[in-house]
Amino acid sequence: MDSITQAALGAVVARAVVPQGGARVMLFGAVVGIVPDMDVLVWPLQDDVGRFTAHRSLTHSLLIMLPACVPLSRLCDRVGGLSRRSWFWLLLWCLLTHILLDLCTTYGTQVFWPLSRYPYAWSILFIIDPAYTLVLFGAIALLLAKRGPPCTVACGALLLSTAYILLGAGLKLHAYNVFKTELQSRGHAYPRLIVQNTPFNIVLWQAIATGPDGDIIAWYHLFKGRTAINMELTPAHPLSERIHLRAVLNPRLTRLMEFSKGLYRIEERNADGWLYLTDLRFGVDQLRPFSFRIARLDGREPRLLPSPERQPYRSPDGLTEAWHQLRQQLF
Repeated sequence: MDSITQAALGAVVARAVVPQGGARVMLFGAVVGIVPDMDVLVWPLQDDVGRFTAHRSLTHSLLIMLPACVPLSRLCDRVGGLSRRSWFWLLLWCLLTHILLDLCTTYGTQVFWPLSRYPYAWSILFIIDPAYTLVLFGAIALLLAKRGPPCTVACGALLLSTAYILLGAGLKLHAYNVFKTELQSRGHAYPRLIVQNTPFNIVLWQAIATGPDGDIIAWYHLFKGRTAINMELTPAHPLSERIHLRAVLNPRLTRLMEFSKGLYRIEERNADGWLYLTDLRFGVDQLRPFSFRIARLDGREPRLLPSPERQPYRSPDGLTEAWHQLRQQLF
Protein backbone atom coordinates (compact mmCIF):
# COMPACT_ATOMS: atom_id res chain seq x y z
CA MET A 1 0.00 0.00 0.00
CA ASP A 2 1.01 3.64 -0.21
CA SER A 3 3.25 4.99 2.54
CA ILE A 4 0.55 7.32 3.94
CA THR A 5 -1.77 4.38 4.56
CA GLN A 6 1.06 2.30 6.04
CA ALA A 7 1.99 5.14 8.40
CA ALA A 8 -1.65 5.52 9.48
CA LEU A 9 -1.95 1.77 10.04
CA GLY A 10 1.26 1.78 12.09
CA ALA A 11 -0.03 4.64 14.26
CA VAL A 12 -3.33 2.88 15.01
CA VAL A 13 -1.69 -0.49 15.61
CA ALA A 14 0.85 1.08 17.98
CA ARG A 15 -1.93 2.68 20.03
CA ALA A 16 -3.78 -0.65 20.18
CA VAL A 17 -0.63 -2.38 21.43
CA VAL A 18 0.48 0.40 23.81
CA PRO A 19 -2.77 2.24 24.70
CA GLN A 20 -1.22 4.32 27.47
CA GLY A 21 1.47 5.93 25.32
CA GLY A 22 -0.45 8.83 23.82
CA ALA A 23 0.43 10.70 20.64
CA ARG A 24 4.11 9.86 21.02
CA VAL A 25 3.39 6.14 20.61
CA MET A 26 1.33 6.88 17.50
CA LEU A 27 4.30 8.75 16.06
CA PHE A 28 6.58 5.80 16.82
CA GLY A 29 4.11 3.46 15.14
CA ALA A 30 3.81 5.66 12.06
CA VAL A 31 7.59 5.67 11.63
CA VAL A 32 7.89 1.89 12.11
CA GLY A 33 4.96 1.44 9.73
CA ILE A 34 6.92 2.83 6.79
CA VAL A 35 10.33 1.29 7.63
CA PRO A 36 9.90 -1.74 5.30
CA ASP A 37 9.43 0.61 2.32
CA MET A 38 12.87 2.10 2.91
CA ASP A 39 14.28 -0.58 0.60
CA VAL A 40 13.79 1.99 -2.17
CA LEU A 41 16.91 3.72 -0.84
CA VAL A 42 19.11 1.05 -2.45
CA TRP A 43 17.45 1.38 -5.86
CA PRO A 44 20.28 3.52 -7.32
CA LEU A 45 22.57 0.50 -6.83
CA GLN A 46 20.38 -1.78 -8.96
CA ASP A 47 19.46 -2.09 -12.61
CA ASP A 48 15.90 -1.70 -13.90
CA VAL A 49 14.99 -5.34 -13.34
CA GLY A 50 16.44 -5.26 -9.82
CA ARG A 51 14.45 -2.16 -8.87
CA PHE A 52 11.26 -3.81 -10.09
CA THR A 53 11.76 -7.29 -8.62
CA ALA A 54 13.73 -6.64 -5.41
CA HIS A 55 11.17 -4.26 -3.92
CA ARG A 56 9.26 -5.94 -1.08
CA SER A 57 11.88 -8.63 -0.58
CA LEU A 58 14.39 -8.40 2.31
CA THR A 59 12.50 -5.71 4.26
CA HIS A 60 9.17 -7.48 3.71
CA SER A 61 10.32 -10.99 4.59
CA LEU A 62 8.68 -12.62 7.60
CA LEU A 63 11.88 -14.64 8.02
CA ILE A 64 13.98 -11.49 8.37
CA MET A 65 11.81 -8.75 9.85
CA LEU A 66 10.04 -10.63 12.65
CA PRO A 67 13.22 -12.09 14.23
CA ALA A 68 14.82 -8.65 13.83
CA CYS A 69 12.29 -7.27 16.33
CA VAL A 70 14.38 -8.67 19.21
CA PRO A 71 17.62 -6.74 18.53
CA LEU A 72 15.66 -3.72 17.30
CA SER A 73 13.68 -3.55 20.55
CA ARG A 74 16.95 -3.56 22.51
CA LEU A 75 18.25 -0.73 20.34
CA CYS A 76 15.04 1.27 20.75
CA ASP A 77 15.15 0.68 24.50
CA ARG A 78 18.40 2.65 24.61
CA VAL A 79 16.70 5.52 22.83
CA GLY A 80 14.00 5.46 25.48
CA GLY A 81 10.35 6.46 25.45
CA LEU A 82 9.00 2.96 26.08
CA SER A 83 9.97 -0.20 27.92
CA ARG A 84 11.82 -2.88 25.98
CA ARG A 85 8.75 -5.12 26.13
CA SER A 86 6.52 -2.38 24.72
CA TRP A 87 9.03 -1.66 21.97
CA PHE A 88 9.11 -5.35 21.03
CA TRP A 89 5.37 -5.66 20.66
CA LEU A 90 5.08 -2.34 18.84
CA LEU A 91 7.79 -3.33 16.36
CA LEU A 92 6.37 -6.83 15.89
CA TRP A 93 2.79 -5.78 15.18
CA CYS A 94 3.60 -2.69 13.10
CA LEU A 95 5.99 -4.64 10.86
CA LEU A 96 3.69 -7.66 10.61
CA THR A 97 0.62 -5.62 9.68
CA HIS A 98 2.66 -3.69 7.08
CA ILE A 99 3.64 -6.95 5.39
CA LEU A 100 0.12 -8.41 5.58
CA LEU A 101 -1.42 -5.26 4.12
CA ASP A 102 1.06 -5.29 1.23
CA LEU A 103 0.06 -8.90 0.57
CA CYS A 104 -3.46 -7.62 -0.12
CA THR A 105 -2.23 -5.71 -3.18
CA THR A 106 -1.20 -6.95 -6.62
CA TYR A 107 2.49 -5.99 -6.77
CA GLY A 108 3.85 -9.05 -5.01
CA THR A 109 5.53 -9.46 -1.62
CA GLN A 110 8.40 -11.92 -1.12
CA VAL A 111 7.45 -12.97 2.41
CA PHE A 112 9.79 -15.98 2.49
CA TRP A 113 12.88 -14.25 1.08
CA PRO A 114 15.68 -15.45 0.79
CA LEU A 115 14.36 -19.03 0.77
CA SER A 116 11.89 -18.11 -1.97
CA ARG A 117 11.72 -15.13 -4.30
CA TYR A 118 8.12 -15.81 -5.29
CA PRO A 119 6.03 -12.61 -5.03
CA TYR A 120 2.84 -13.54 -3.16
CA ALA A 121 -0.16 -11.30 -3.85
CA TRP A 122 -3.79 -11.64 -2.79
CA SER A 123 -4.93 -8.82 -5.12
CA ILE A 124 -7.78 -7.67 -2.88
CA LEU A 125 -6.99 -3.95 -2.52
CA PHE A 126 -5.64 -1.39 -4.93
CA ILE A 127 -2.38 0.20 -3.79
CA ILE A 128 -4.40 3.31 -2.83
CA ASP A 129 -7.86 2.70 -1.38
CA PRO A 130 -9.48 5.81 0.15
CA ALA A 131 -12.20 3.84 1.97
CA TYR A 132 -9.62 1.77 3.85
CA THR A 133 -7.37 4.73 4.64
CA LEU A 134 -10.20 7.00 5.84
CA VAL A 135 -11.13 4.50 8.56
CA LEU A 136 -7.59 4.76 9.94
CA PHE A 137 -7.58 8.56 9.65
CA GLY A 138 -10.87 8.70 11.53
CA ALA A 139 -9.40 6.63 14.35
CA ILE A 140 -6.30 8.85 14.53
CA ALA A 141 -8.48 11.96 14.76
CA LEU A 142 -10.50 10.44 17.62
CA LEU A 143 -7.35 9.33 19.43
CA LEU A 144 -5.72 12.75 19.15
CA ALA A 145 -8.95 14.38 20.36
CA LYS A 146 -9.10 11.86 23.22
CA ARG A 147 -12.61 10.78 22.32
CA GLY A 148 -13.18 7.39 23.91
CA PRO A 149 -10.89 4.72 25.40
CA PRO A 150 -7.72 4.54 23.24
CA CYS A 151 -7.64 0.75 23.03
CA THR A 152 -11.33 0.58 22.10
CA VAL A 153 -11.00 3.23 19.39
CA ALA A 154 -7.83 1.71 17.91
CA CYS A 155 -9.08 -1.88 17.99
CA GLY A 156 -12.46 -0.82 16.60
CA ALA A 157 -10.78 0.86 13.63
CA LEU A 158 -8.61 -2.20 13.01
CA LEU A 159 -11.65 -4.47 13.10
CA LEU A 160 -13.58 -2.22 10.72
CA SER A 161 -10.70 -1.89 8.26
CA THR A 162 -10.09 -5.64 8.39
CA ALA A 163 -13.79 -6.23 7.69
CA TYR A 164 -13.39 -4.07 4.58
CA ILE A 165 -10.52 -6.29 3.42
CA LEU A 166 -12.59 -9.42 4.05
CA LEU A 167 -15.45 -7.90 2.08
CA GLY A 168 -13.01 -7.29 -0.79
CA ALA A 169 -11.84 -10.90 -0.56
CA GLY A 170 -15.41 -12.16 -0.83
CA LEU A 171 -16.15 -9.92 -3.80
CA LYS A 172 -12.96 -11.05 -5.50
CA LEU A 173 -13.92 -14.71 -5.09
CA HIS A 174 -17.32 -13.95 -6.60
CA ALA A 175 -15.70 -12.06 -9.52
CA TYR A 176 -13.22 -14.91 -10.08
CA ASN A 177 -16.02 -17.45 -10.42
CA VAL A 178 -17.90 -15.14 -12.81
CA PHE A 179 -14.82 -14.65 -15.01
CA LYS A 180 -13.90 -18.34 -15.01
CA THR A 181 -17.42 -19.35 -16.01
CA GLU A 182 -17.50 -16.70 -18.75
CA LEU A 183 -14.14 -17.78 -20.19
CA GLN A 184 -15.25 -21.41 -20.27
CA SER A 185 -18.58 -20.55 -21.88
CA ARG A 186 -16.74 -18.71 -24.67
CA GLY A 187 -14.38 -21.62 -25.23
CA HIS A 188 -11.23 -19.92 -23.94
CA ALA A 189 -8.61 -22.07 -22.20
CA TYR A 190 -6.01 -19.90 -20.51
CA PRO A 191 -3.61 -21.43 -17.96
CA ARG A 192 -2.85 -18.13 -16.21
CA LEU A 193 -5.65 -16.05 -14.74
CA ILE A 194 -5.58 -13.25 -12.21
CA VAL A 195 -8.54 -11.29 -10.87
CA GLN A 196 -7.90 -7.93 -9.24
CA ASN A 197 -9.79 -4.79 -8.35
CA THR A 198 -9.35 -1.51 -10.17
CA PRO A 199 -8.09 1.83 -8.77
CA PHE A 200 -9.68 3.16 -5.56
CA ASN A 201 -12.59 0.68 -5.27
CA ILE A 202 -13.72 -2.92 -4.72
CA VAL A 203 -16.70 -2.71 -7.07
CA LEU A 204 -15.10 -2.96 -10.53
CA TRP A 205 -12.92 -6.04 -11.07
CA GLN A 206 -10.52 -6.88 -13.87
CA ALA A 207 -9.46 -10.31 -15.08
CA ILE A 208 -6.23 -10.91 -16.99
CA ALA A 209 -5.70 -14.27 -18.66
CA THR A 210 -2.71 -15.27 -20.77
CA GLY A 211 -1.99 -18.29 -22.91
CA PRO A 212 -0.35 -19.43 -26.15
CA ASP A 213 -2.90 -17.54 -28.27
CA GLY A 214 -2.44 -14.19 -26.54
CA ASP A 215 -4.03 -12.42 -23.62
CA ILE A 216 -7.57 -11.56 -22.60
CA ILE A 217 -8.52 -8.60 -20.41
CA ALA A 218 -12.07 -8.58 -19.06
CA TRP A 219 -14.07 -6.26 -16.80
CA TYR A 220 -16.85 -7.09 -14.35
CA HIS A 221 -18.91 -4.51 -12.44
CA LEU A 222 -20.51 -5.86 -9.30
CA PHE A 223 -23.74 -3.90 -9.82
CA LYS A 224 -24.05 -4.37 -13.58
CA GLY A 225 -24.00 -8.17 -13.62
CA ARG A 226 -22.23 -10.62 -15.88
CA THR A 227 -24.24 -9.54 -18.91
CA ALA A 228 -22.10 -6.38 -18.95
CA ILE A 229 -18.75 -8.23 -19.02
CA ASN A 230 -16.43 -6.59 -21.53
CA MET A 231 -13.77 -8.99 -22.84
CA GLU A 232 -10.87 -7.94 -25.08
CA LEU A 233 -8.51 -10.38 -26.84
CA THR A 234 -5.01 -9.40 -27.97
CA PRO A 235 -3.29 -12.07 -30.12
CA ALA A 236 0.20 -13.18 -29.17
CA HIS A 237 3.10 -11.52 -31.00
CA PRO A 238 4.56 -13.76 -33.75
CA LEU A 239 7.97 -13.71 -32.04
CA SER A 240 6.68 -14.50 -28.55
CA GLU A 241 7.56 -18.19 -28.68
CA ARG A 242 11.07 -17.43 -29.90
CA ILE A 243 11.57 -14.92 -27.07
CA HIS A 244 10.43 -17.47 -24.51
CA LEU A 245 12.91 -20.06 -25.78
CA ARG A 246 15.81 -17.61 -25.70
CA ALA A 247 14.92 -16.22 -22.28
CA VAL A 248 16.31 -19.39 -20.71
CA LEU A 249 19.80 -18.08 -21.48
CA ASN A 250 19.04 -14.58 -20.17
CA PRO A 251 18.75 -14.57 -16.33
CA ARG A 252 17.50 -10.99 -16.07
CA LEU A 253 14.72 -11.52 -18.61
CA THR A 254 13.82 -14.82 -16.94
CA ARG A 255 13.54 -13.09 -13.57
CA LEU A 256 11.33 -10.40 -15.09
CA MET A 257 9.01 -13.02 -16.59
CA GLU A 258 8.86 -14.94 -13.30
CA PHE A 259 8.05 -11.83 -11.27
CA SER A 260 5.25 -10.96 -13.72
CA LYS A 261 3.86 -14.50 -13.21
CA GLY A 262 3.47 -14.92 -16.96
CA LEU A 263 0.91 -12.10 -17.06
CA TYR A 264 2.72 -9.98 -19.61
CA ARG A 265 2.47 -9.01 -23.26
CA ILE A 266 5.31 -8.97 -25.79
CA GLU A 267 4.69 -6.22 -28.29
CA GLU A 268 6.11 -3.75 -30.82
CA ARG A 269 5.40 -0.03 -30.73
CA ASN A 270 5.30 2.41 -33.58
CA ALA A 271 7.65 0.27 -35.68
CA ASP A 272 10.64 1.60 -33.70
CA GLY A 273 12.63 -1.62 -34.13
CA TRP A 274 12.30 -2.81 -30.53
CA LEU A 275 10.32 -5.47 -28.68
CA TYR A 276 8.82 -4.68 -25.28
CA LEU A 277 7.61 -6.80 -22.39
CA THR A 278 4.70 -5.13 -20.60
CA ASP A 279 3.39 -6.34 -17.24
CA LEU A 280 -0.40 -6.52 -17.65
CA ARG A 281 -1.15 -6.57 -13.92
CA PHE A 282 -0.74 -2.82 -13.57
CA GLY A 283 -2.57 0.04 -15.24
CA VAL A 284 -4.79 -0.11 -18.30
CA ASP A 285 -4.01 -0.23 -22.01
CA GLN A 286 -3.37 3.48 -22.33
CA LEU A 287 -1.14 3.66 -19.27
CA ARG A 288 0.89 0.66 -18.12
CA PRO A 289 3.78 1.79 -15.90
CA PHE A 290 5.90 -1.36 -15.98
CA SER A 291 7.12 -1.94 -19.51
CA PHE A 292 10.64 -3.05 -20.47
CA ARG A 293 12.56 -2.95 -23.71
CA ILE A 294 13.90 -6.48 -24.14
CA ALA A 295 15.12 -7.00 -27.70
CA ARG A 296 16.30 -5.19 -30.81
CA LEU A 297 14.77 -6.38 -34.07
CA ASP A 298 17.39 -7.17 -36.69
CA GLY A 299 15.06 -7.65 -39.64
CA ARG A 300 12.63 -10.05 -37.96
CA GLU A 301 15.32 -11.59 -35.77
CA PRO A 302 15.19 -10.51 -32.09
CA ARG A 303 18.51 -9.67 -30.40
CA LEU A 304 17.96 -9.82 -26.64
CA LEU A 305 19.43 -7.11 -24.42
CA PRO A 306 21.67 -8.42 -21.60
CA SER A 307 19.29 -6.80 -19.13
CA PRO A 308 15.81 -5.39 -19.92
CA GLU A 309 15.50 -1.61 -19.76
CA ARG A 310 12.42 -0.06 -18.22
CA GLN A 311 10.61 2.13 -20.73
CA PRO A 312 7.38 3.49 -19.21
CA TYR A 313 4.90 3.97 -22.02
CA ARG A 314 3.67 7.52 -21.86
CA SER A 315 1.52 8.79 -24.68
CA PRO A 316 0.71 12.51 -24.41
CA ASP A 317 -2.88 11.78 -23.47
CA GLY A 318 -2.23 8.47 -21.73
CA LEU A 319 -3.47 9.46 -18.29
CA THR A 320 -6.62 11.08 -19.68
CA GLU A 321 -7.38 8.07 -21.87
CA ALA A 322 -6.73 5.68 -18.99
CA TRP A 323 -9.15 7.57 -16.73
CA HIS A 324 -11.72 7.64 -19.54
CA GLN A 325 -11.46 3.86 -19.93
CA LEU A 326 -11.88 3.25 -16.19
CA ARG A 327 -14.76 5.72 -15.98
CA GLN A 328 -16.57 3.94 -18.83
CA GLN A 329 -16.29 0.63 -16.97
CA LEU A 330 -17.26 2.10 -13.59
CA PHE A 331 -20.21 4.27 -14.65
